[in-house]
Amino acid sequence: MHQVLKRQFPPSHTLWLHGFPHTALGGAAQAADEARPDGQEAAASEGRPIRELSLDYVASLPREELARVRLIEGHTIFGVHRCLPRPSVYATLLREPVSRVMSGYAYIRRRPHHPLHSLSHRLALDEFLRTGVAVQLDNGQTRAIAGDTTTPFGGCDRELLDMAKGNIEQHFALVGLTERFDESLLLMRRAFGWRNVCYVPANVSRRSRSMGTNDVRTRGLLEELNQFDIELYEWNRERVQAAIDAEPRLDHELRRLRRANTLYRPWGHLTHTFPRMALVALRTSGARGRTPDS
Repeated sequence: MHQVLKRQFPPSHTLWLHGFPHTALGGAAQAADEARPDGQEAAASEGRPIRELSLDYVASLPREELARVRLIEGHTIFGVHRCLPRPSVYATLLREPVSRVMSGYAYIRRRPHHPLHSLSHRLALDEFLRTGVAVQLDNGQTRAIAGDTTTPFGGCDRELLDMAKGNIEQHFALVGLTERFDESLLLMRRAFGWRNVCYVPANVSRRSRSMGTNDVRTRGLLEELNQFDIELYEWNRERVQAAIDAEPRLDHELRRLRRANTLYRPWGHLTHTFPRMALVALRTSGARGRTPDS
């Protein structure tokens, strides 16, 4: 998605919230001070997701700087529009909740500089979740779309779910699905008038054999802890399907997009994948001297 958005908005009109300079906002933000190259977010102190601090960061920017912005992209939550000098609309993608939690846990285990890295290697996935330290893995999508910043781990309720649904209906142009990325991308192109939406896959999580993904008990725990994310996902999946069904030419556009992507792939890897791999390698080598929980 980042590749597509870069073509639609010039850098001078874009505010990028991946790895935003949150250290200026106080000690709670200092737990994670780097961009997250594979799309995950770190945890702030006391288990709160760093994305919540983006609201304070945007509110701290000069009004004249915000006046030039046409796109805010990155890890944030609902509510950032209240900081802006003009009307705005949201768009995002939801991921299947159980897969999202497993991916988040795997990400923490891969990143030695993550504040929860050491703990994730001492505990299996189910034990790690039961500690309650990773709020972002407890109905994290419902929390973000509801604009929640205070609910403790295990405290989500149906009122929060209803708030998230209401925000989608009133403030989101589209909420797509990562599992139907191409269709979601085409719906966004129609909604916003985008051009040239070719891309190469990025931020694709690597599966870990050590997470017990086939363990029925562990999967049951993930579903129990993320019941509101599951309900939100299923509710939104029906909305996406209805939007697809309402566009009779979408199948034709989907075939064209996939053919175009096949032709674009060599150029996309040259201009996006390989430079990104080099940047990640540099960041990884720079982090080798850190202690696991620094």
